[in-house]
Amino acid sequence: MTPATYNDINAASIPAYDLDGVKIKAIAGDLAVNDARVRGTVTGLSTDPAYLDIGFSDASQVDVDVPAGYTALVYFYRGSGIIKDSEYQLTKGKIARLSPEGLLYLNAVSGTKLLLITGKPIGEPIAQRGLFVMNTMDEIYQAIRDYSEGSLV
Repeated sequence: MTPATYNDINAASIPAYDLDGVKIKAIAGDLAVNDARVRGTVTGLSTDPAYLDIGFSDASQVDVDVPAGYTALVYFYRGSGIIKDSEYQLTKGKIARLSPEGLLYLNAVSGTKLLLITGKPIGEPIAQRGLFVMNTMDEIYQAIRDYSEGSLV
């Protein structure tokens, strides 16, 4: 029930990195990628999110040090790749939720683009109905009432 916040981020203010042919736009977070510090525009939030847009100009590997215990998601929106030494190929439109293990190895073919999203789990229950996501069904019903009355903020 934390008050909502909004940050308008101009595309020109998003830091861009080029690490040996791997281009990274760091929207949020502070992670080590190939032993280089990659720091995004948004930092310091309670869930410590990271949101990286990674593009591979050549077939290569990227090593990302995800903090232990954090949830990590990888979404391929162009091309394909393999996580660590897995034989499972991720392709355009596929997402993988990774176990909280630490170092993440991404192998991708030339032209691949993907999003890497990480964050500290908050460990709260989830209740969902339509567009509303809260912790309990009572909170969902209250949100629906607030929306119907025009008082949802």
